[in-house]
Amino acid sequence: MKENPGHRDFEEKLLGELKAVVARRGAEKEALTESAARTPGWRLAPRLAVGAAAVLAAAAAVLVFNSGSDNTSEAFAVEPQDGGGVTIEVYSPEDAEGLEAALGEAGIRSQVTWLPAGTTCRAPRFSPSTVRTSLGVTIGGMRVAGPGPAMTIGIMSAEQWRERWQGYQAGEIPEDEYRAATGNINLDPAEFRPDQTVVISGSPGSYAGDPEGGYEAQFAIAEGPVEECEPVRVLDDRLLDDMNRVLESESP
Repeated sequence: MKENPGHRDFEEKLLGELKAVVARRGAEKEALTESAARTPGWRLAPRLAVGAAAVLAAAAAVLVFNSGSDNTSEAFAVEPQDGGGVTIEVYSPEDAEGLEAALGEAGIRSQVTWLPAGTTCRAPRFSPSTVRTSLGVTIGGMRVAGPGPAMTIGIMSAEQWRERWQGYQAGEIPEDEYRAATGNINLDPAEFRPDQTVVISGSPGSYAGDPEGGYEAQFAIAEGPVEECEPVRVLDDRLLDDMNRVLESESP
């Protein structure tokens, strides 16, 4: 699969912001912060990708899905939003079927594959495509990495987003609430053609010294058939590794 030309710029800006977050830690070494100001358009994806990779999500009234066993760790959570739409926060690389079902319930057809650490799906296995988001911009794919929820998917109509944006601009919706609801990936079910599918694959990895403290995932829009994932070893260019190098270089 060919990588979207904007991926590298996105990742470089993500890592640049991570460096800035680490530099601000100071006396607050126990948690990275996400306080840097940005223009409204750029807040939509990279800021939340970094924020989700830096801090744990605030507790909220959510419907939590587990991995289907006695394991009590959260795989992902679905949070209905005021005014319509849902936000899906992905905490760990497990329960692919459950995540597919949650996306399907929200109107998004998907194929999700969680892989062993250090592996990815052999490419190409589908024809890449793009879709218009609720925000009116086009998305084709992106990589996210960090501790859960590194991937947060906001699913809503364009009208629902506009109402939320207007409420935020008017000061009726707090900034953190607006950003959490929008997600670092934003989708409008009405914009998908019948032959388009969301394809997500990812694997666990080390983060901040914890061998299983994070995960890295690839999000993409496919057109037409999607072949089954054939796991292959990741040789290099892992975003999670880049993040760990930044954390190590900036640690006192």
